[in-house]
Amino acid sequence: MADRPDDGVHCGDARWATFARKCELVSRETTRLATTRVSLPASEQGQPARDHSLLELLRRPGFTFDRVTALAESSNVGSRAAMRAEAGRLLADQVIEQIETATRYAGYVDKQRGDVERASRSASTLIPDDFDYTAVRALSYEARQVLAAHRPANIGDASRLPGVTPAALSLLLVHVKKHRRSETADDAGLSLPADA
Repeated sequence: MADRPDDGVHCGDARWATFARKCELVSRETTRLATTRVSLPASEQGQPARDHSLLELLRRPGFTFDRVTALAESSNVGSRAAMRAEAGRLLADQVIEQIETATRYAGYVDKQRGDVERASRSASTLIPDDFDYTAVRALSYEARQVLAAHRPANIGDASRLPGVTPAALSLLLVHVKKHRRSETADDAGLSLPADA
């Protein structure tokens, strides 16, 4: 082993080159799928014929890379065989699998990203210093005790307390917002209905 000191460097370089090539192929093929449009026959979609990008079709159940590229044989989108000829069987199959997976789950990823953004905005919601946790009867006794003892400054701080569940945080957020609305209404000389 001592006579091959450069093995780690060369192995790392080769793996990096393979990774970079895979990224380039995924990007190129995804762009091709997104920009290549085909018209499905009415029987395929249950509606009058309409143009779709191959990427849109790939999001649908039952559609695979092989099926959508076969729909566009005369276009600039290569088939699995063409990609294998260019990049080798293993790399081509990995690229196709990554494209299929990323495309199918894109909607879920976008939804999750939105959930994370909403949670992040909620985390910064300030809890008034005079907030009465005992008035939030829907909270468990333990959660009310912990919150009253620690008096967190915001929802994010409250989320890190033991015994404060995601459900408790949702309730707390609703009641903090309700408390703010009632204070705003009081400041304006208005009264809110009891069920507001």
